[in-house]
Amino acid sequence: MSVRERRMPFDAVGFSSEAKVQNPPAPSSRLRALWQAFQRGVRRASDRGDLVASIAMLEEARTLIEDEDRWIQGRYLKNGRRCAMGALQEAGRHYRRGVRRDAVTELLKVARIRGHHSIESMNDNISHREVVVAFDTAIAGIVARRA
Repeated sequence: MSVRERRMPFDAVGFSSEAKVQNPPAPSSRLRALWQAFQRGVRRASDRGDLVASIAMLEEARTLIEDEDRWIQGRYLKNGRRCAMGALQEAGRHYRRGVRRDAVTELLKVARIRGHHSIESMNDNISHREVVVAFDTAIAGIVARRA
């Protein structure tokens, strides 16, 4: 037998070329339905959770400027003192974008009701006590939406 005629080990002789490799099974429709139901539930819970988180963010921001010595007008931040928007920015660092947006939007609604075009304008043109009350009003607005 010549070298060409010798069979090599594992040369696939004897294996059918019609052998098929099975694709991995697709997820069952039941599993898919369960996953979709879970996702819907998460979204609903997340919406409720976002409102709670928005309340918490407003409360944190309020706490940052609750003491008049830690509040400032005309600037976002100076020597550890913050305006309303600066307090929102600091408190919002730990929250998702949607939570931050809801909290800022609620306080902006309060500012506009009081005749201001922005949170900054409200902060710079009213007293410290009125700014703190504006935060309380914004928190109450989200609590009312949550009910």
